[in-house]
Amino acid sequence: MPRKYGDYTMEDRANVLAVYETCKNYSETSRITGVPTNTIRAWHVEDCKTPPAELVEQRKQDLKTMLVNLVNLAGAATAEKIANGEGSVRELVGVIHIGVEKINLLDGGPTSRVEHTVGQKLTPEQREKVKMDIVKKHVGEEERIKAIVDVSVS
Repeated sequence: MPRKYGDYTMEDRANVLAVYETCKNYSETSRITGVPTNTIRAWHVEDCKTPPAELVEQRKQDLKTMLVNLVNLAGAATAEKIANGEGSVRELVGVIHIGVEKINLLDGGPTSRVEHTVGQKLTPEQREKVKMDIVKKHVGEEERIKAIVDVSVS
């Protein structure tokens, strides 16, 4: 049976709001924490019952530390699978990509960058340059990941 609205401590609220700040979704936060959606919404909106910002920030930092450790462990496990011929570099890239994206969310940073050009057509030379830049970027990432794998397996 769920607890009543007033039965949660300020630390409970800080933990829940730290999770909410990470995913920015009341339903997802409720599913993760077990606290009803309406309670989370009320805490988020209501100033007088909201835990101190420094407590929420500390919980976010705790979550970030746990996430960094988890990404390191997952990356090492995937690298070991690759070394044993059971995994792929693609799996490792996926683990690292998702982890970095979530860490950026916790830090309030962007998870992607999208550039839009309105009304501007690329010349064939510009289009070829964009293609080469993309290829260079991905080749560089693959080499860095292989270096990470070599270091973590050794």
